[in-house]
Amino acid sequence: MTNHWIDYQHSDVIMNIGGNTAENHPISMKWIQKCMDNGGKLIVVDPRFTRTAALADVYAPIRPGTNTAFLSGLINYAIQNNLYHEEYVKHYTNAASLIDSDFGYSDGLFTGAQDAPELGDGQMSYNTASWAYQRDDEGNIIKDMSLEDPNCVWQLFKEHYSRYDVSTVSQITGCPEDKFEEVAELFCSTGAPDKAGNISYAMGMTQFTHGSQNVRSCAILQLVLGNVGRAGGGVNAQRGQSNVQGACDMGQLFHIVTGYMPMPRDGQRLADYNDATPPSGYWTNRPKFLVSMLKAFWGDNATADNDFCFDYLPRLDKNRSSVAYYYYMGQGEIKGLFCFADNPVVGGANTSRKRKAQAELDWLVCADIYENETAAFWKAPDMNPAEIDTEVYLLPAALHFEKEGTVTNSGRWIQWRNIAQEPAGDSKPDYWIVNKLFRAIQDLYEEEGGTYPEPILEMDWDYGDDDVDIEKICKEINGYDVNTGELL
Repeated sequence: MTNHWIDYQHSDVIMNIGGNTAENHPISMKWIQKCMDNGGKLIVVDPRFTRTAALADVYAPIRPGTNTAFLSGLINYAIQNNLYHEEYVKHYTNAASLIDSDFGYSDGLFTGAQDAPELGDGQMSYNTASWAYQRDDEGNIIKDMSLEDPNCVWQLFKEHYSRYDVSTVSQITGCPEDKFEEVAELFCSTGAPDKAGNISYAMGMTQFTHGSQNVRSCAILQLVLGNVGRAGGGVNAQRGQSNVQGACDMGQLFHIVTGYMPMPRDGQRLADYNDATPPSGYWTNRPKFLVSMLKAFWGDNATADNDFCFDYLPRLDKNRSSVAYYYYMGQGEIKGLFCFADNPVVGGANTSRKRKAQAELDWLVCADIYENETAAFWKAPDMNPAEIDTEVYLLPAALHFEKEGTVTNSGRWIQWRNIAQEPAGDSKPDYWIVNKLFRAIQDLYEEEGGTYPEPILEMDWDYGDDDVDIEKICKEINGYDVNTGELL
């Protein structure tokens, strides 16, 4: 997310791909409509003719799962028709940087491809040694501002995307050639210095095994056109819940911890982790951020002598994304699942396989405001409850106006929300539920022990009991001086 939704009114062209904004994100659509009222154009790229498509100036149908090919075609179209923003590309991207002369691409693979049996049968990984920049004797990246050197990023980039001509893109995506060219001409017109193009996307881009490549392709296209860091531009997510952005910031994704720091890998020690700190820029502060987080987690138990309890953090052993963990669940490797405010049986791919995977669990805990398809998976027509041993618990959660605290909205504005009414019935706020669960689990470890109880027993967890101190939680998230208690 680069620009706030309110900024959409300043766009000249908005391309809505993989989202149905008019139906699912009405407040975002309000600002897209302002753009159109100001003379801006709306493009919708989607397998379905949605309510958003009905409002669009141009609708382009594509096959599901072909977003990357479509976007790659737009990138190539901008290059071949000199519609890219040359000054921006030269000065605000790495296009002029020279890459190691051993780097290359052939038969669908970059140099350094190698078998990776540790990732599973038939899996591959890359040795990226040949992907490095060329550097001078002082360590500076060597550049060619003419963009003519065959080893500069721009030339390698052009060659890579040249395969995505109009005919090829049409064959892959199913989008008629004339319709693709209409989209390409309109959106690539924003590569001009006095124009701004906005890409708006949602889960129709992200909910794939290649979702990150989809969004990365959006970013590449916008950099080629000079549309990042400009009013009316950007790559902008349509968040489906009020605090999805906040959940990401809090480290709810499998590959990161709080603050977008990478999850430690198997066998990694604190020194190894810090050795991977970027050499320049904002992230040079990462070792300090990490220690602050560890002190927040384990308090006085986290000291320099024990690497601030770094070894207490879980390790990322392999792919633990939603697609992968449902696979491992089906294999019987995962025995239990906590599912808060999510409905993966509907929100992810292959509903029937997800239900069958949940049937392999010992227990499933869903915390939600109603019984959804994930909690009631055993009631589906293709499931036989008599053959399912999964113990399912449904915990009634409070609605957003039945609890207080902060949310981080899609524009990354942090907002405090007061409670409007007490939760109905037995419903409780998520933080009340999590607090009770943790305290109960901690008590069990205290009484019964376990394989590795220290990370649980030594956790610095003091947010109250029945009356959870949400302000104390927010204070810790924000950060404070441990000596004075002053907020940072």
